[in-house]
Amino acid sequence: VAYLHNKGSYHPSRQNHLLRKFLTKAVLSDECQSIGKTDSSCNICGARFSMLPHHHYPGNMWAAHCSYIKDLIPPKDFPQHMNRLVHSIDEKYPGTFKLRQLSQFGPNLGTGRFAFEHWVTSHPDMKPCDVYTGRYRFGYQGITRSQIWEPQLQHAGWIPYTGFSQRWQPSVGREWYCGMGRLLEFLELYGKLPPKESFVWAEFRNPFSECPNAIEYPTSTNGTHLLSIPLQSEMHKVHAMFGSLAIKEEESESKSGSESESEDDRL
Repeated sequence: VAYLHNKGSYHPSRQNHLLRKFLTKAVLSDECQSIGKTDSSCNICGARFSMLPHHHYPGNMWAAHCSYIKDLIPPKDFPQHMNRLVHSIDEKYPGTFKLRQLSQFGPNLGTGRFAFEHWVTSHPDMKPCDVYTGRYRFGYQGITRSQIWEPQLQHAGWIPYTGFSQRWQPSVGREWYCGMGRLLEFLELYGKLPPKESFVWAEFRNPFSECPNAIEYPTSTNGTHLLSIPLQSEMHKVHAMFGSLAIKEEESESKSGSESESEDDRL
């Protein structure tokens, strides 16, 4: 499925005209149209996948697998889910992420009208790709004026987090934009973590100046799933929540196994 629209038609400008042509060319390229056909390593594709300020495809044009889209929260309900997330996270971890303060400017979190742009990249199972190899990151700055460029399929992570953070430096709640915040958002919205092959684990497995808290994919020890995240006093509630989740997952697996055995006995 592909999503295209008349970007900027209500506010005609040279910038909107260039952005609309740029995004349309990407989505209709053979590279984006091939996902799920000749290439299964991506399930979303567009001109640029941006990690900041929220996961999104700038201009909100993309192609995606229907199998991925069907698992997303219905788009009409997504803004409300994002609003609930803001209040829920601030109540669970007061003073840590300051999402209420950040949400006063919609692009910070992908709330308000920006929720519709964030929607397609909100699920932990996303495998985003993009096709533009130039300097463009997000917004209008860096849009190519020429439509003569060759699309090349690239997987999320080819531009590192620091390639986006040069243009986005929040004054508060910086941890939300790093690995810990991304995991909490996935858990809050969908109740699950990204799969092992997700770019999220690779991007934040080593600390760097903007994101000093590394994350590692959960390993299994005696049937218990663990997240290796540095313990800090302000993060103890986060760790406690992950521990509770691990227990719930283990209980769910045990229950599922018991039910399967019962069905086998009946057969």
